[in-house]
Amino acid sequence: MTLSKKGMLSFGRGTVIAVAIVGMSGALEAAGLPICSAIGRITQNFAAAQSEAKRLREKAARVSGIREQQSPGIRQEQA
Repeated sequence: MTLSKKGMLSFGRGTVIAVAIVGMSGALEAAGLPICSAIGRITQNFAAAQSEAKRLREKAARVSGIREQQSPGIRQEQA
């Protein structure tokens, strides 16, 4: 598969931009400005919070389902 000149220029431009972004994030961290590192930690914390919220919702749904299943028997014993 061959690329046209326009395709090669576009691919080269995208590669240069990607390298520049990675290089600048490394340079900022070396200079004491860990912006990308901070953004990564924020993203990781957000993902952990979302995961914990999902786990708690699922747990609440399971507990609710167990209580609904047990409720008729408990009511009959109390009657």
